[in-house]
Amino acid sequence: MGLCFLQNELCPINLNRHVIKQILSRRTGWHDLAFFDPMLYENLRKLIVEAASPNADHVFKVMDLTFSVQATADEGDVGDQVELVKGGKNVPVTPSNVHDYVRLYAEQRMVGNNKKALQALRSGWSYLCLHLTT
Repeated sequence: MGLCFLQNELCPINLNRHVIKQILSRRTGWHDLAFFDPMLYENLRKLIVEAASPNADHVFKVMDLTFSVQATADEGDVGDQVELVKGGKNVPVTPSNVHDYVRLYAEQRMVGNNKKALQALRSGWSYLCLHLTT
């Protein structure tokens, strides 16, 4: 990426919105998930809508969600639980805390398991920009 930039060439890499935001040290939000995984975004959006329904307490109790998610292949052994908060597997998702759950879930999927790689991209980009301007 840096070499393309230095040689004034097009970079043949498509970066997701949250990756670009991380490189530019911008804050990512759960809405960035819509550009990364539209189906997951839509399902989480439906959770938020459901939290405002009259029978939300019953629905959330039946769903039995907690502040932990199943690990993907990128995060470790598939089937392992990744806690979104300390002790997350014992914290139920309710209509009152669903916004926190959605935000943390989206952050985990977009950034959580790629923190080192995103930090390396940010460092490289910062280094490149610093040396091009001096």
